[in-house]
Amino acid sequence: MRSTISIDLGALRRNAARLIDALDGAELWAVVKADAYGHGALDCARAALDAGARVLCVATVAEGAALRRELSEPRILVMGPCSDLRAAREARLELTVFSAPIPEGVPVHLKLDSGMGRFGFRELAFAP
Repeated sequence: MRSTISIDLGALRRNAARLIDALDGAELWAVVKADAYGHGALDCARAALDAGARVLCVATVAEGAALRRELSEPRILVMGPCSDLRAAREARLELTVFSAPIPEGVPVHLKLDSGMGRFGFRELAFAP
């Protein structure tokens, strides 16, 4: 017998709304990468947005572009490397940048290596 899982989208909405209440004014960003961890990115994204989530987070440009085709309004952040800058711009995606050069014409979020030795800038150099 195969295992199955059912996602209660009503529970997801209630949990997201509860998190928003607990955040005391901070934004909830819903991570729906990898097809919402196999649970259906579009349905989970809609439920989170319905509850008040402000941003959707995905791993790849392809995932972000697929969501954008269905959801025209929300901000979508790609947390992994950008494989196609043109597609990211066309889909109005925001990118996580962890190495130079920083792309132009698209909103970016800088990833800093906070000491775990994963990807990210180790330090930021600012011109005087």
